[in-house]
Formats: sequence, C-alpha cells, structure tokens
Amino acid sequence: MLLILVVLIVSFQISPSAASAKGSSTDSASKKLIMLANVNLGRNTSDITMFKAEAALNFAALASGKFGLVNSDSIKSLVGDMLAKGDSNTTPLIIANKFKADYIYFMGINVIENMIRVDISSINAKDTSKKSGGVGYASLRYKRMKDEKMLYDPELLTATMRAFAVVQKDSNIFKQNDSNWVRPVPTLMIGGINYINSNLLPAWDIFQHKELSSYDAVETIFDEIKQSNDYAIYDIQTRDSVYALFNLVGIENYMSPTASEIKSLSEMEVGYYITGNLERSEFGALLDLYLCQITKSHLEIIKKKTLVVKEDTEADFRQIIRKAARDIISQ
Repeated sequence: MLLILVVLIVSFQISPSAASAKGSSTDSASKKLIMLANVNLGRNTSDITMFKAEAALNFAALASGKFGLVNSDSIKSLVGDMLAKGDSNTTPLIIANKFKADYIYFMGINVIENMIRVDISSINAKDTSKKSGGVGYASLRYKRMKDEKMLYDPELLTATMRAFAVVQKDSNIFKQNDSNWVRPVPTLMIGGINYINSNLLPAWDIFQHKELSSYDAVETIFDEIKQSNDYAIYDIQTRDSVYALFNLVGIENYMSPTASEIKSLSEMEVGYYITGNLERSEFGALLDLYLCQITKSHLEIIKKKTLVVKEDTEADFRQIIRKAARDIISQ
C-alpha cells in the first residue's frame, strides 16, 4: 500500500500537460481522444487545484489504455491564437473538433468532511446528442505527517477513475489481473443500533451507558470495514456532517434509523446502510446486524448476522461487533 501511495503522489507531481501530450500522440491510432472543457471545484475543495483534477483525469485516461487527453497548454495556446486573430468562436465543441477529440468532458469535484465525489459528464464530439455521466466516490484516508493536513491526491484519483469507468460503462476498464483494481463501488453509511433493554434482567453497563457503548460500536464497525474494496464508506464524522447538512436532529447511535434520515441519505445517493438491534436476553445480549440497500426512503435488508454478546465488557462487545461487521460485508 505504501508503494502504491508513493507512486500515486509522484504521478501527481508530473505536469498533466507533459503526460497528456504523450498520451494524445499518434502512437496508437485506436485510442479515443478526450478534451477536458471545464472543472467545477465545489464544496470544500480549496486544497484541490485544477492542475490536480486534470492530472487525475489524464492518469485515468492513460491507465485505461484506450484513451488520451488533450493537454491544457495546447488548448490555451490554440484559444490564444484564435482570439489574437479576431476569432472569438471558442466554444468547447469548436475547440474539440480542431483537436479531433472524440469526447468532451466536464468534471465536478465536491468534498464533505472525509468523502470526495467526482462527477464526469461526457458529450460525444461527433454526435452531441450522445451524452453520458458518471459519479465516483472515495473515502479520504491519508494525511501529511508534518502537519496532519489531508492528502487528497490518491482518493481524487480513485474517485476520478471510478467516475470514468461509469461514463465508459465498463467497470473492468482498469482491471489488469485478478487482484484488487479500481472499479465503481456504491457508498455505504453506518447508522444506529437499536438498544432494547429489559428491566427483568440484571443491569448491564453496555445498556446503562448506551450513549458511549453505541458510539463505540459504530466506530468499531467503521474501523473493521473501512478497507473494503466493495464500498466507499462514510466515517462517523462525515456521516454526522451529512446529518447536519439536512438539519437532522435527534439522531442517536442507540436508535433505529428514522424515515427522514433514510430519505435524506437517499437524496445524497448513499447506496447501502448498516444498522441493527441489540436486545438484552437471559443469555446476555442478542446482536442482529443488518446490511441494507437504500431504495428511495426505504431499507431493504440484504444480509443479516446474529451473534450473542455473552459478557458485559467492552472487549467482548467489540469482538462480536467486529465479527458481525466482517460477515455482513463479505461477498
């Protein structure tokens, strides 16, 4: 993983103009040519530059082996020459045709806490009635050691590649072998676990201090599944920021999800959701953990895991939570 990260960082230091100039040469007549017309840097993207966005798209194009990118320096030079000659007809389609580009791309980038989203819209330059779009997500994971500042480059690249694959309708476009590869994945959020206590049984600290134990439970689930290659997973901080964005109040980690919560997550295009029940029983506590798919404002249970928490200890509860989380997201 460290080697991969170093390679990605080095790649992002290379001028996208230089790299794409090579990618758009006639070394492969079968390659399709893309012209990036615009990058819209949206929410919380002050640390992401146009340079990095172009570099990410160029890397994705070259990594596919099927595409090349018109470099921005060539575009700026052509537009400058046209304007100097009094030709102000510099629309993206005109410029794309001058470079014989096959597709015109528009990128949008947004960040909410530790989740990055890349949108790509594609227009066929030969037939503008043919359009497609794609979205890619990635969970931000890395920070610089010297100042703990978020390092966006690896996940910007991952999200861009995922969006690129969706636009091209080819989830295997970056597959080179049977090991892990970048492909489109749905988003997943971890919700509350409904605590059901019983006054007929001896008191357990897990239930007596449900605010703390439930928060620890959802954090433990995230820690267990955060490296999954099958989902882009919201951490708890980002989840709570999404709730604040929709003015959702009264959401607790020891309660079942509300209809308004699920509706809001659906609007945010969250695809999957983890929730569950923890019920006190004569055997200890019965944990049901569910992996659900969000369909509009409803949850459809995809997978369920039931385990027994036998001891009223943090260590035992965490161990059971981890096992249940592993099992419900395993393929």
